[in-house]
Amino acid sequence: MTDIKNIPFINKVESIDSFSLRVAIIVTSKTRVLLVRNEGKTKYKHVGGHVKLSESLYQGLKREIAEEIGDVNFEYSSNPAFFDQIWIDGDLMINAYFAVTVDENVLDNISETSKMSSKPFRFDELNIDMTFESEIRALNYYLSTKYK
Repeated sequence: MTDIKNIPFINKVESIDSFSLRVAIIVTSKTRVLLVRNEGKTKYKHVGGHVKLSESLYQGLKREIAEEIGDVNFEYSSNPAFFDQIWIDGDLMINAYFAVTVDENVLDNISETSKMSSKPFRFDELNIDMTFESEIRALNYYLSTKYK
């Protein structure tokens, strides 16, 4: 993953026409990760979405959690765990990832009461048919830093 100071747009604004900012939370237990799927879509993603101009990252994350999985009271840092960047159809998207670890039963409860289609997946069962490569990469990066 990329430290925000190393993201190209920070130093070379003139080379990027625009970018979007997405905030997400990686919700894991010891062996699984919770992913959600937007209505009409086929792939799952981490809970999150675009940040509004009037929001901080933390405010955007709280709103996205409420919109996607409901009134869940996670305890997580108000600072992102890490950032990354992806290019989608020529546009830059900056992702700010937060992270929380919960008990196994919490993952199951969320998936049963979630506002969106959600499902806990074992870490080893994720593939690009069910989710995006960037979501797998983010999870793997988080897990590699979490257990160091």
